[in-house]
Amino acid sequence: MEQSFEHIGNHTILEWAESFLIDLKRTHDPQGCYIKTGFGLNWQIVKTKRGFKELEAQTLEDQYEETKKRVFIFY
Repeated sequence: MEQSFEHIGNHTILEWAESFLIDLKRTHDPQGCYIKTGFGLNWQIVKTKRGFKELEAQTLEDQYEETKKRVFIFY
């Protein structure tokens, strides 16, 4: 969030608007699939391939309970 304030403070409204429009045009893909990920103000839009389906929490929970070995990876 600090980067956002720094960017806004160091650029004019016109520069900020042009940058925003360029990013918006870059994301336009009528054939693509976009999902929102994150919580609160810390979120982003992620582009996925056509036919991508989000993993449902219940499916993940069911498979987790059935397994005997688990690996946790944190980054």
